[in-house]
Amino acid sequence: EQNDLPIPKLNVQTISPTSIRATWYLDRPIPADVYVAMYEVHIRGKDFSDQTTSDESLQQNGYTEHIWNLPHVPLEITGISDQEEYVVFVRALYHVQGLNDTKYLVTKSNEIKT
Repeated sequence: EQNDLPIPKLNVQTISPTSIRATWYLDRPIPADVYVAMYEVHIRGKDFSDQTTSDESLQQNGYTEHIWNLPHVPLEITGISDQEEYVVFVRALYHVQGLNDTKYLVTKSNEIKT
């Protein structure tokens, strides 16, 4: 059941004027037969430097969204500006092993503005 899945709780720490560290933890134990496939860390904003390298990036409505696929915590994000506002969130992707099939479910963290 999706409601039983842990939700990532995100914390964002400023490291320098051009970098932040995203850390997170799951708000409850992972149920039996459920496995974390990976975490997706998202950051959305208007101004990124060439230093910002991610696994995927999308552009929409004047914003760029960078996405990293990670097996673990934390992630350091560089190439941002402390003069700009960014939105950061984490999605946890789960494999849920059923009797006859495997389901893939997702939970999303709180969004943090920098």
